[in-house]
Amino acid sequence: MKALVILLLTMLAGCMSTGTTGSLIRVDPLSRMEVNVSSKSQVQSLLGEPNGIGGSRLGGESPTQEIWFYHHLIFELPVKQEMLLVFFENGRYHGHFWFSSLVGMQDAGGLTLR
Repeated sequence: MKALVILLLTMLAGCMSTGTTGSLIRVDPLSRMEVNVSSKSQVQSLLGEPNGIGGSRLGGESPTQEIWFYHHLIFELPVKQEMLLVFFENGRYHGHFWFSSLVGMQDAGGLTLR
């Protein structure tokens, strides 16, 4: 019975995929972006090409915001990820949301994430 359990666990471990998707996100350029001033081309020159582009609207008469999506995933247990959403209104930088579970690692700019 013990040998069967070990065999099954070994087979399951062989089915698990590892790898990465996206690039490590640089957070140091975020401090150089100015709300309602920085253009899309300026943001792209600082952060690179986004992994995706979408939009949102809070409802009512609120304007539609364009959202650029950046991500970095590491497929191993536990899964680690970074995500950056950059918001634009009328073609200008309007803010961002950044999340990372890469505690103790360094971003591409050399900053240690805590």
